[in-house]
Amino acid sequence: MPPQLEIPNNFYTPLTIAVVMPHPWKGGFFRVACMLANTLSLMTFRGRPISAVLSVPPDYEYERTFLEPQVHVDTLLIQKVDGKDARFVSDEARSTISIGPDELPIVTPLTTYPLRETRLVDSIDGYILLNALFYEGVFASAKPFAVYMADLIQRHVPAIYGTDNNYDSNNWIADRNQRATLKNAHAVFTTTPGTRQDVLTYGGVSKSKHVDFPLFFIDIAENSTVASAEAGGQFTDLLTGEKVTAGSNRYFLWVTNASPHKNQIRGLEMLRAYYDQGGELDCYICGPVTELLVPGASDLPYLKSIHKKITSFGPGVDRLKIVSYVDEKFYLNLLRKSEFLWHNVLYDNGSFSIIEAKLVGTPVLSSSYPQIRYIAETYNIGCEYFDPRSVEDGATSLARMSKSKSKTKPAQLEITQVDFRQNLLAVLDLMFPD
Repeated sequence: MPPQLEIPNNFYTPLTIAVVMPHPWKGGFFRVACMLANTLSLMTFRGRPISAVLSVPPDYEYERTFLEPQVHVDTLLIQKVDGKDARFVSDEARSTISIGPDELPIVTPLTTYPLRETRLVDSIDGYILLNALFYEGVFASAKPFAVYMADLIQRHVPAIYGTDNNYDSNNWIADRNQRATLKNAHAVFTTTPGTRQDVLTYGGVSKSKHVDFPLFFIDIAENSTVASAEAGGQFTDLLTGEKVTAGSNRYFLWVTNASPHKNQIRGLEMLRAYYDQGGELDCYICGPVTELLVPGASDLPYLKSIHKKITSFGPGVDRLKIVSYVDEKFYLNLLRKSEFLWHNVLYDNGSFSIIEAKLVGTPVLSSSYPQIRYIAETYNIGCEYFDPRSVEDGATSLARMSKSKSKTKPAQLEITQVDFRQNLLAVLDLMFPD
């Protein structure tokens, strides 16, 4: 009789991995979550098929456009628990999380909604977190977990967590929790050399737990069915409340948000100088939560400083148009019709927007920092650069780009599925050691 093969009991049971979005962020953040969940859903791990779940915050509004049909979307509830409860925190994890005689508070997944009657977190075999910034505590779980770290910007631009140097504030407490979570994770992965270095030196992650990844990118130009001739339709300028037909005047596109690392105050000073020098292009401002840049929209000190810059802008303020956050199709047409993309930040993990600009044939003017140069070199994007800390250089660069008539031809960029799967397999190997 031939020898009987020993088949593990769980051989035919899918390995269920939840890709967790702790915060309701939009844009590139959501597309990264989709790319991870999609790729996992097409993989097997040690002979087992993988079932991918995208776990989103409560009441999160999302577009299904970028998700494979087999990816399940659910809402995950993460709650504070007793750090001494062995159901959630092992002795080894507790020793990692402890700081001196104190133990940090612990958060862990408990139930999923809206299917809590039939689907409990017991059915999840492991988690991949898209950052680990929890205000309530350190993430811990009886199940293995990995963390994707896009950046640790606060190390380089502390102002994103406030300018009062109050390290007992909620933001810095969340930063402490995040670094403890990184140390406790089974694997941590990053996409740029700069962030890798931050994770190892600031986050305290062991090199043996770190995995390098290629850049995450979904070609929204390929996914969009909008004809290139479309101007993008109308939008309401949030500064004036007036309807604007996109492209009725020549413009450049400033993609930003409401965080200080996006350099809005100095950016407005650059725009003021640009218009003083006779700048002819409108500036369309779009991106997540850019409605908070409208004067009176927030009482946060940094945002009030932006509001003051806008209200005292003087001549040329009518050239500023706040579009706010728009869907992918509208954004793509704004980008396609713009004279150039303005990427103005002090420090970041790069931006998908410069890749998208190349795909639709729009030139790029970008502030100079290591990650953006890495992305530009990787994808052969011919960016023009400026010093984000120099108002004079920024204004001069805007004027130079405004006079340029060159448009690049759209180029097809590709990240192969095979390479991406190999990186994910390396993460799963650390999460589920033999």
